Amino acid sequence: MDEKEKFDFVYDNYKESFKLCKEAQIDRNKFFFIIVVLTAFLFLMTIYPTETIATFQSFIKTKMNIEVKFNFFVIQSIIWFLLLYYTMQYYQKNIYVERQYGYLADIEDVLSTKIHRTLNREGKNYLKSYPLYSDFIDWIYKFGFPLISITLIVVKISNEWIYQNHNLGIIFDSIIALFIIILTILYMLFLHQNFKLSIWVNMIYGKFKNIKK
Repeated sequence: MDEKEKFDFVYDNYKESFKLCKEAQIDRNKFFFIIVVLTAFLFLMTIYPTETIATFQSFIKTKMNIEVKFNFFVIQSIIWFLLLYYTMQYYQKNIYVERQYGYLADIEDVLSTKIHRTLNREGKNYLKSYPLYSDFIDWIYKFGFPLISITLIVVKISNEWIYQNHNLGIIFDSIIALFIIILTILYMLFLHQNFKLSIWVNMIYGKFKNIKK
């Protein structure tokens, strides 16, 4: 393989990686919107239970041509489960995007040495073109959304235990809520693993990494 073929190979890999990264960003934004809608739906069920259930059943009938007559607790648990699923998808996509920008930066370094010019279209340019805007968006993804998510989850599940009948549905909802909180904490730890953390957070994160190995 001559130098041109090597360059073409690396550049093709760069273009494909960039394409996959953009597709992942689109999916991430879609999942973010779905999470917001599902979370809002859970709170609306608390405030306007009858109207919210009617809207949910109408949506299912319109989209799937299926007429369902689930009770309040079943629908609530279904939405909790969907929230867990899309939260997992959202975190996976966002972690993938973070990793891809580092990978793109490495490829740009290789290409720069080949053409003897600085190439930083995506990787290194990610947080440099619009630093204030990028820092704000970065803060939302890494701090704002996870913290708001945990707060809303705790408020909602606490509300269920205080104001609703204690049944298997609430136990299921509580388990789902716990999974979401754990996922969110692990997500934040992953994003900030290169930051200086407190001693106990470092210890927990280290044990988690050893378990994964």
